[in-house]
Amino acid sequence: RPKYVASETVLLLASDNRMGGQGMRIVEGQLNAIRLLLDANVRFGTLTDEFLADLPAGTKTIFYPLPYCPSDEIVAALEKFVQQGGQLYLSGDISYDTLRQRTRTERLQRLCGVDFVSERYPNLQFQKTDVMLQPAPNSSNAWPKYSAAPTMVLRSAGAKTLLADVDGHPVVTEFEVGKGHVIFSADPIELHGDAQYQRYGHEFYRALLQQFEIASERITPADGSVHCFRVPTQDAREVQVLVNHSAMLQKISLPTAAGNVQLSLSTHLPGVVVATSDGVQAVESTGNVSVDAHPLIDTNLHMMAIAFGSQPLTSSRRVLLLPMGTGSLSLHTNGALQEPVIIAGEISGGAWKSYSTKPATVRDGSIAIPIGEEYSLAMLLLCEQQDVAATIAEIETWMKSPWKL
Repeated sequence: RPKYVASETVLLLASDNRMGGQGMRIVEGQLNAIRLLLDANVRFGTLTDEFLADLPAGTKTIFYPLPYCPSDEIVAALEKFVQQGGQLYLSGDISYDTLRQRTRTERLQRLCGVDFVSERYPNLQFQKTDVMLQPAPNSSNAWPKYSAAPTMVLRSAGAKTLLADVDGHPVVTEFEVGKGHVIFSADPIELHGDAQYQRYGHEFYRALLQQFEIASERITPADGSVHCFRVPTQDAREVQVLVNHSAMLQKISLPTAAGNVQLSLSTHLPGVVVATSDGVQAVESTGNVSVDAHPLIDTNLHMMAIAFGSQPLTSSRRVLLLPMGTGSLSLHTNGALQEPVIIAGEISGGAWKSYSTKPATVRDGSIAIPIGEEYSLAMLLLCEQQDVAATIAEIETWMKSPWKL
């Protein structure tokens, strides 16, 4: 069963800045920030800034893109958060008041460690000015070189420069405030366009995460084409949900408690891996599945396999298979099933409805199941003949009252 665990990272959504004629531009930028964090496979929560007082107690890092005109109360709360050891990312500007007048430039010095020198363009009138940025001499090489559109010209007032323009003016800075620190980008990178197509945006956010020492899910490929979400559970099981957002089949490698799981996902299809140190208990994949290079499932279609009784698929005596198409499917076991049968059916009105029961073929510990039209999109129960009644009873419990399991 899943359980709620508050994330240590929060994306704070600026509310006042979403109002007015330019509000949709801010919304698009905030969605780009969400996409960049998702592509980095980082676990995070979201909160609108008017509810900043309800920030979860365990929050360590706040991403606050495109705030521009927050209230004095919000800025004071953020400053307190950082002084107590929090990490804060800001982009665009924070020196406008709630009437959208630049009357709060002291925030830049107090919270970001920079002085306002001059304006490049006003508030949300985003202009692609093609200001080339490059990492400062003492900053990490992880920061990308790219063409930016900083809102203003700045001068350091104690902040460390991470990215600067060709004239040496700081654009992305890091500043210690109390026990914490703030990374500020005068370039509203979230407004550069669809984050899906901005490679430097992904590089920028990866550098941010590295600077904040925020770990992401270790998955291959790591280019944002596959999203990976870890679901906290009430027991020892690890649940990782995958989504292939790319336009091609992706071969995925995923570290789990059971070992390194290799699977594939077709374009825009989801997957899942449920595992403990004993083995993989459930998996969804398009194609073959292996664990530490040892075959678990051989198939040429999209399917799900779920073991009953919290057992690994290799040793469970009862397995649910959900093939989504026609083809072939073989499950590699350690001999737990000697003379299995395949029961094809569905759940109707909360009860199991059988369509057919046939013997399965076991050869060298592998159970091969041809998936024809009869089995495509059906629920297939795989078990020993003497376990049929118990297997059907358990699948009905899954559907009607899973909390009893």
